[in-house]
Amino acid sequence: MSNSVLKVQDVEYDTKKIVDAVPSERTKVVRLKNAFVFAHYATLNILSQKLLLSAISRFDLDPFKSDTIVSSTLMERSSLEGGESKIDYNLVDQSLCDMYFDTIESRTILLPAKEILSTIGGQNKSNIIKCLNEIFETSIQFNYNSGNEDHLSRIRIVERVDHVKRDGCEAKILLTFSQSFMPFVLALSNYRSLDLDVVRGFKSKYSLKIYHWLLHALDGRGYFYITSDELMSRLGVNPNKKPNGFFNRIIKTPISEIKEVSGIDVVVAEDRLQARGRPVQGYVFAVKKGSKWPQIPRKLKELLLDQMAGNEVDEATQSLSETIDFSKDKFEEDMASVSSQPVMVGTPFTAEDLSQPDLF
Repeated sequence: MSNSVLKVQDVEYDTKKIVDAVPSERTKVVRLKNAFVFAHYATLNILSQKLLLSAISRFDLDPFKSDTIVSSTLMERSSLEGGESKIDYNLVDQSLCDMYFDTIESRTILLPAKEILSTIGGQNKSNIIKCLNEIFETSIQFNYNSGNEDHLSRIRIVERVDHVKRDGCEAKILLTFSQSFMPFVLALSNYRSLDLDVVRGFKSKYSLKIYHWLLHALDGRGYFYITSDELMSRLGVNPNKKPNGFFNRIIKTPISEIKEVSGIDVVVAEDRLQARGRPVQGYVFAVKKGSKWPQIPRKLKELLLDQMAGNEVDEATQSLSETIDFSKDKFEEDMASVSSQPVMVGTPFTAEDLSQPDLF
């Protein structure tokens, strides 16, 4: 067999056509599509998440961006949209990805195993194999609405994964992404950049997802509400098997990690106002980076005040609470400033409220 041919799981790869890995020293961030914020999938263990993000961040996008057919297609689409003829990465879609990434090599990356172990904090080969198998078995579910109808799309992340060792060569990790996942590997539009040094500091498997949510909120209004059921669904927690110590394990611990390694301040308030003594209905997250908390509506203020009553609170919660003005004039000012979101002003949340597109 030629040295340029690599056989993995009965599939022959032409190694000369496999995507080059961007050197690790040049990859400081990973870009994640905003769609991941709203995706539903079982949460990978933290080492698997770090391995996957490392592979995505090191996938060389330059060949795709410099391809003449890709460029001409995007310019043509831009012109048809009524604008000037230019390369607009917002117009990259699945059909264009299917056209460009039609060969298995074009979706495959090889990474040195020792380097990846160092990056993800693993200890040995078995860590890598366990992570690869978990990534291979994972699909991501996206729910979206089109034409007043709800749709569900389920996407496999990878087609093949393996730990490869060839004679005279160092061991490498092979990942072949699925064609359906390639728009998420490219992430050329509608994305958030995650600092890989921050990600490497996470230990809880829930920290990465919540961190992504908070970055999304920072670019928006600085807070969001999410129902308890929706939060569990997005984190891949079975609502019928809610673990003991749910708040501490699933929310408090990840939030503590995020605050420690990212410089983001976060306050979480439980929504119990509409059903005192019953299970938590949902959570409000307020987030800031820097000195100024977001302008928050009265509903969040009420939740915070309720949460603080008779309880010890952390420094961030105390800091945010001190910015709250419960005067009638301030309440009317709040109402005017968030008139497009009346649900967030002093009224209980309902299922209808949560369907509003400007809520998280």
